[in-house]
Amino acid sequence: MRTRVATLLLSSSLLSAPLLSALLWGNARDARAQTRIHVRGGARIEAHAARAAGKLVLSGTLVDDAARAIAGERVKLTIAPKGEATPIALATGAMVTACEGARGPAAQPTLDRADTVSLKTDEGGRFCVRVALARDRFVANMSFGGAGNIDAAETSVTVDLSLKPLTMRFDPVPRVLSLEGPPALFEVVATIDDEGTTTPGAELLLTLANESGTQLASGTTNTSGRARFTVPAAALGPAGRGELRVAFAGTSDTGGGTLVAPIERHAKVDLEVPAAALGKLPPGSPEDGVAIDVTAIARAGGAPPGGSVEARVGDVVVGAAPLENGKSRVLVTFATPNANETTLQLRYASDSPWYEAGNELAVTLPVRGPSPLRHVPLVVAGIAVLAWLVLGRARAPRKIADKDPASRRPIAHGEPALHVVRAAPDARGWSGCVVDAHEGRRVPNALVAIERPTFETVQTLARATTDANGEFSIPHVPAQEGDELVAEAPLHAPLRQPLPPSGELAIALVLRKRALLDRLVAWARRRGRPFDAPPEPTPGHVRRAAAGDFAVARWADAIERAAFGGGTIDAHAESEVVRLQPEARPAAPEPHDTLEDPRPPAGATDASDAAPARQDKRG
Repeated sequence: MRTRVATLLLSSSLLSAPLLSALLWGNARDARAQTRIHVRGGARIEAHAARAAGKLVLSGTLVDDAARAIAGERVKLTIAPKGEATPIALATGAMVTACEGARGPAAQPTLDRADTVSLKTDEGGRFCVRVALARDRFVANMSFGGAGNIDAAETSVTVDLSLKPLTMRFDPVPRVLSLEGPPALFEVVATIDDEGTTTPGAELLLTLANESGTQLASGTTNTSGRARFTVPAAALGPAGRGELRVAFAGTSDTGGGTLVAPIERHAKVDLEVPAAALGKLPPGSPEDGVAIDVTAIARAGGAPPGGSVEARVGDVVVGAAPLENGKSRVLVTFATPNANETTLQLRYASDSPWYEAGNELAVTLPVRGPSPLRHVPLVVAGIAVLAWLVLGRARAPRKIADKDPASRRPIAHGEPALHVVRAAPDARGWSGCVVDAHEGRRVPNALVAIERPTFETVQTLARATTDANGEFSIPHVPAQEGDELVAEAPLHAPLRQPLPPSGELAIALVLRKRALLDRLVAWARRRGRPFDAPPEPTPGHVRRAAAGDFAVARWADAIERAAFGGGTIDAHAESEVVRLQPEARPAAPEPHDTLEDPRPPAGATDASDAAPARQDKRG
C-alpha cells in the first residue's frame, strides 16, 4: 500500500500536459450530421429596344451572375404607358409577332394573359419580340421567375416610339476592377437601331456613374458612336459588388436610355502589428502562448475587411483567429526552439472574393522559457485526483455495507456510461445519481430526461434535475420502443441511451472539453497518417501535420485552447469548436468507403465509441 501511495504522489507531482491529455482522451466515433448546402445564383436580363417597320422590337439575353446564358427559360413581358401602372392589352395576335429570322421554339411568343407575353430563351439565352404600338412613350417590363438554384430577376426599358431608339454597350464589358494602380478606362458604343438600319450615335453626351449615383465621368461620342471614360481607381467606390451606369438624357429626335453593367471592385489587404516596433515583438514564451494583436487595412480604404489571420513558423500553422472590425488577436503556441528568437509569418485569409491578400508580414519573436507556474494547476489537479482516490477507499467499506451486492457495480471511469444498479417494478420509475466519468464526483444541476423521437420533433415525456448530491428521481411514465434517456450538464456532454427498465441508475458523463479531445482522436484515426500517431494524436500533433491546411490547423488549435486553456466549456463554446471541424473522410477513399466505419477503433468500448453519436442525434 505504501509503495502504491508513493508512486501516486510522485506521479501527481510530475504531471504535465501530455500526461493529463492521456488521461482525458478516450476513443469516440465522429457522428456529425452531414449538411447538404445549395448555393443559389443570381440572374440578369439585358434588354434593349429598337424600331422596325413602325413596330417596337424588344430583344435581349437572360444570363446568370457569371454572365453564362440561361437557355430554355421563359421571360414574361408586360407593357404599360409611361406614368401608368396598368399594362395594356396585347390579346390581338397581330400586335405581338416573332422577330425576323427567328427559328425554333424560342422564336414564337405566346400570350399567357391578355396583357402578358411569354418569351422563351434560345440556346444562347436570347429572346426577341415585335409589338405593334402607337407612337407614344411606354415602359416595357421583363421578368424571370427563377429556375432551380437561380434566383428571379426583372428589368424595365423606357421607349419613346416617336423618337429614334438608342442602344448602348460597353466594349469590352467590365467585370473585375482593381482599386489600386492606374486609372480605369471604359469605352461605350452608342448606336441608333431604327427601321432595320443601325447607325452610330454621334455627338451624344453620356454620363458614367456607380450604383450609388455618384458621377464618375462624362464624355461625348465621336463620329463612330464611341465615348471613352477615364476614372481614378480610388473613385470607383468601395470594395465589393457594384454597378457602372451609363445614361443618355435624350434629344429632340433620339430617345434617352441607360446602360447598366454589374462589376466587382477588388482591394488588397495589408497587415500591421502595432506592438512590433521595427518588426520585433516583446519577448514571450511560445509554449505558454503569445497573443499578437493584428490590424488588417484595405489599401483602398473603406470598411474594415473581414476574414482571418494565420501565423506560421516555416510551413507550420501555429495560430489563427478571425477578424472583427478589421482587428484580430492571434494566439500562437509551439515548442520552444533552440534559438533565442524565431520569425513568425502573418498572412491574411479573405472571406470574400473582393478582398485579396497583400503583404505577408514577418515579425521576430524573442523567445524566453516557459513559466514554472504553468505546471501548478496540473500538479494541483494531480493531488486532487490522488485525494479523491484515498477518500474513496476510506469511505468504500461503509458504503458497501449499506448496499446489497447488486449496487456494488462501479461506474466505468473515463467514458460516458449508464448502468442499472438495481432493477425495480415498472411502476416505480427511475432514480439514481449522475457523476463525472473521470473524477467520480457527483454532478449537480444535471438534466435527466425521457424523450420520444418523432418524425418531425422530439417529445419530452418526463425530466428531472439532479440536486446538490447529483441525485435525481423521475416518476413512472408509460414507455414504448424507441424511447430514450438523455442526460447532460452545463459543463458535461450529453449522453443518449435507449430507455432502461425502471430502477436505480448510475450515469457517468464526460466534460465537454474531454469530449472535444475524443472527437479529435476519432477524426485523426479516420484520416490516418500523418494525423494519427501513437499512442494517440494530440492537438499539437494534428496542427503540425495539417501543414498548409488552414481549416484543420484552426480546428486543432481551437480544441487545444478549449481543453487546456483553463476556462469552462459550456454547450455554446463546444458548438463553436465543433462547427470548425473539417471533413473526416480520408483524402483518397476506397471505392466502397462510407462515411461511418462500422468497426470501433482499437481498444474502444461500446460506450466510449458511441459517446459523440449519443450526444445529440439531431446534430
